Amino acid sequence: MMIVLGMPDNTPPQADTGLEYLSGLDGEIQVQNQDGYFIKFEVHQVKATPDRPHGIKYSLSLHDMARVMSGENLAMLKIIREQQPASVSALAKTAGKHAPKVSPSLVALEQFGLVRLVQKGRTKKTEVTADDVLVSFA
Repeated sequence: MMIVLGMPDNTPPQADTGLEYLSGLDGEIQVQNQDGYFIKFEVHQVKATPDRPHGIKYSLSLHDMARVMSGENLAMLKIIREQQPASVSALAKTAGKHAPKVSPSLVALEQFGLVRLVQKGRTKKTEVTADDVLVSFA
């Protein structure tokens, strides 16, 4: 998306690269400090309204990396990647848990962008979104 602003006195229009840059941040995760906290950006183009004349809805959310990379979540990620269960219920059964007990792990993994939940008819299937995750402490 590019927004062009008209300038007075026949000045050529200029692109608003700020909004273009903001749109490009959707799904980006930025590590903010050595304590393991990170920020996730969510940016969506929406219909322009008087409240949102730029047509962009955005939010920033603060997360704790230790919560996402817990042993339980990593075990769940391994099951999803290696066994590719057909549904959340099948994932729970494979993990030896009741379906509601896997939800917190799936929410954390999805928020970090490691898995996505895909609607398949009346069920949801989990899919791994990356083969590798690089965590840099530099």
